[in-house]
Amino acid sequence: IFISRLKMVEQQQQQQQQPEPVCGAQKQPLLSQGAEGRLFLSDVFGQKCVVKERFSKKYRVPALDEKLSRSRILQEVKSMDRVRRMGVLAPGVYLVDVNERKIYMEYLGDEAMTVKHFLYQIGTFDHPIVIQLVEKIAQSLAAMHSGDSIHGDLTTSNIMIKPRLPLDRQMSGESCKMTAQEIAASGDIGDVYLIDFGLSFVSGKLEDKAVDFYVLKRAFISTHPGSEELFERIMTTYRAKTNKGLQIVEKYREVEKRGRKRECFG
Repeated sequence: IFISRLKMVEQQQQQQQQPEPVCGAQKQPLLSQGAEGRLFLSDVFGQKCVVKERFSKKYRVPALDEKLSRSRILQEVKSMDRVRRMGVLAPGVYLVDVNERKIYMEYLGDEAMTVKHFLYQIGTFDHPIVIQLVEKIAQSLAAMHSGDSIHGDLTTSNIMIKPRLPLDRQMSGESCKMTAQEIAASGDIGDVYLIDFGLSFVSGKLEDKAVDFYVLKRAFISTHPGSEELFERIMTTYRAKTNKGLQIVEKYREVEKRGRKRECFG
């Protein structure tokens, strides 16, 4: 009960807080907010960016909270840099302020959208543009796992699409937002980015890579009912593109069976 009250107080404090501009940044509206932190747009030295801010935990000993927060922030930044060096697309990091618990990173543009949003809009899993999308997702995950990086929170909300804008819209300066139907009509899904590396770590274990995939499958099935075949296509491409692909997929099947047993028997 005591911990629950502390969390309630903390949530109330978080709701009252507003993003504060630091390091030359201009305050902008919130993009999203969760239990661990929030995202908001900002401008740092004239460069539009996204700021990820972690909340402090009021129920922790301050020194411990600061140590854990610093460690998580630095691990996330290192993971983003690591996967980018592998050729995986992830937002670039402009600035890290561990004292303010903030990461200033690349803004992907008004046209960018999550895979979750895209699949909701497109309304079908057999459109050629969707097949193109899952092929690119599989290639990104294959490259990441080949370099022994584990994402830790693979969901369709943590994978983003950055479509290629038509030249006339680039030149006009009008709103760059695109619908899934416009992207499909272009025939080019654009670039696929992985985001939110807050739970990422480095591991060469087959089990960790398999669990990464199990988390993604659960996200697909729960968020996009009927997408089982789509996920299997991801697995097929992944198996062909990554080191030890067959062993990882076999381990994934084992993890999946264990998950089903837990669902049946608790």
